[in-house]
Amino acid sequence: MNLDIDRILYADMQNALRHQAVILYEDERSLLLQDISSGLTYCTALDAEAAANMIGHIKDFDILVSHDEYCNQAIQQCFHITYENCCYHCVYTGHKRFFVDLPAGFHFAFVDERYMEDVIALYRKEMPELANVAYMRKAMDYGLIGVFHGDELAGFMGVHEGGSGSMGMLEVKDCYKRKGLGSALEKAVINMQLERGKIPYGEIFIDNTASLKLQEHVGLTIGDRLTYWFYK
Repeated sequence: MNLDIDRILYADMQNALRHQAVILYEDERSLLLQDISSGLTYCTALDAEAAANMIGHIKDFDILVSHDEYCNQAIQQCFHITYENCCYHCVYTGHKRFFVDLPAGFHFAFVDERYMEDVIALYRKEMPELANVAYMRKAMDYGLIGVFHGDELAGFMGVHEGGSGSMGMLEVKDCYKRKGLGSALEKAVINMQLERGKIPYGEIFIDNTASLKLQEHVGLTIGDRLTYWFYK
């Protein structure tokens, strides 16, 4: 299946194929693949018949990401579950790196385990289920970008699933907000993804209007179709 028909919607599947993915099933109208490092399974189909043919090749999964209503219906009928989250894809479609300017007294550096406690405390407010040492260590191993004021961590952002997933984990301490640090961090992560040959994209919950506005401000393209997350 040609994923270039919608590069915004299929940014996650294209990145998985650039990383370490195995194709579980493919024909001209459907695609099923799994990212080896994250374990995430992705599927898409262009019509109900293609979805029905593809669904039988899903043997097991922890998280299954669907890209259309055809797959949604097939998944619900086969596994008797409904999706728990749905997201917009936000993609940087440019090729040039950003020039990133920080306020006086701030600088970028990769975050290491010396700041683990600080990172987990900040991220726990947003995603408590992911705010643990194992998950954040994977983010640090790939490259968790921090913005520092002196030796103090003011905020950070990275890439989910050890680098194979979407940009995210954007956190800025309350005392450092409204200084443009969020936009600066996102531009720095976009630059990192471009350098590593990845498509810079994020997944934004449909009700997160503040984040959607930030994506538009930075210059990302927001898709007009949703992805749907099923958890088994």
